[in-house]
Amino acid sequence: MINRKAMGKNNRAKGHKLERDVVNDFKAMGCKDAMTSRAGDRSKDNQKIDILNVPINIQCKSTIKCVNYVNLIAEMPQPPENRVMNVVFNRIKNKGEYVILQKDAFMSLMRMFINR
Repeated sequence: MINRKAMGKNNRAKGHKLERDVVNDFKAMGCKDAMTSRAGDRSKDNQKIDILNVPINIQCKSTIKCVNYVNLIAEMPQPPENRVMNVVFNRIKNKGEYVILQKDAFMSLMRMFINR
């Protein structure tokens, strides 16, 4: 019999580890104030923003298979009100890590990169 409570606990722990890993990645790039929303601002956590004090809204998911990125991004605060792009960091077991964003956000990044 599958212990669903233990399975849910493990999934939650994997998600929290991904959040901490992403925070550490941003700190290594110079965002010294980066932190998880669980540690900093529960209202942002409720808006599906997992990482604070970085220049984008980040939702982290650690999964076994792909998730519905359209729904995840739709649940986050939408530009232009917050003027910040929404990004999903997804760690898929045995398949790697991916960053998903809308085309407009990607093109904006490309313009910044090309015009620097």
